[in-house]
Amino acid sequence: MSRLFRRFWGLFPLFFLLLLVAVEGGARQRWSAGDSYFVSKNTIYRPDPLLFWTLHPNQTQTLEGTDYRSNSLGMRDTEPPAKTTRKRVLLLGESSTMGVGVAQEQIYASILGKELGEGWEVLNAGIGAWTLWQSWVRLAWDGERLAPDVVMAYHQANDYLPAGQIDRNNPLYFLPGTDRQIYESRRSWAAVLRILDYSRAWRMVVKSWTQKQSLEASTPTLRVPDPDRRLAWQSMARWCGEHGAQLWVVVPLYDSNHIDPVLRAAAALPGVRLVDLPTLAEEQGQNRKSLLLDGVHPNADGHGWIGKMLAQTLHDAG
Repeated sequence: MSRLFRRFWGLFPLFFLLLLVAVEGGARQRWSAGDSYFVSKNTIYRPDPLLFWTLHPNQTQTLEGTDYRSNSLGMRDTEPPAKTTRKRVLLLGESSTMGVGVAQEQIYASILGKELGEGWEVLNAGIGAWTLWQSWVRLAWDGERLAPDVVMAYHQANDYLPAGQIDRNNPLYFLPGTDRQIYESRRSWAAVLRILDYSRAWRMVVKSWTQKQSLEASTPTLRVPDPDRRLAWQSMARWCGEHGAQLWVVVPLYDSNHIDPVLRAAAALPGVRLVDLPTLAEEQGQNRKSLLLDGVHPNADGHGWIGKMLAQTLHDAG
């Protein structure tokens, strides 16, 4: 009997593997990759355990008439070159930085690169619906690989989006807590979660669970409450100080509060500098509405103006 028992346990891993293959094969027969996404409209995005979502890597996809070309890191940019003697600017931000609705050659990342000239290179790490916390995670995990000399972060509105809901108009899926809480709960399991993400069965289970949770969710919390925003800015400033990079707080062009208190506090951190786009627009007599597609996202003219303002700011700073 014990001999039979040992033989059974010896074959158990093989049985288990065959069961997993059968389950995964059945899932792929029943569901397409698109079925596993939370927002069918935004198929340009793919899930990520720590960043929550990025662009599909190494693809060019079209959303509402605009092409989005991505690199291996899921950023709307070409592949980051090996670090050279040129100074490197890393742009962190949300859909305004990614350039939603605007051709790649017209977004402010492209304009900034042209304005700065041959001695500089610009990397665009902006992703639609991202928060400051997601950009901080990007810097923490990929910063040494990207090796920026200058980091410019354009964030505000998305930090105040509610968690605990599924928003059908952007790539948000159900976030059961603040961005910081979710990140810290997943950080130790990131490698395992990345492997599981290739499983159609796993993604459908996650989708079913999150949809159920969203229906049962209580009053939602903010994705990045002010204490977490302060922590993210402080962490970014510390990282930049340790790696010899400048950190610039970029006040979004859509801001109507003339720098919210958290941005003002961030700009007062040691070594941190400020680019106040709304004030610059007022000083130049710019009609901000004419620079925005919808009151939030810059249009081509807005991207052109932002790119020139950022280039001028960097030149003036020396």
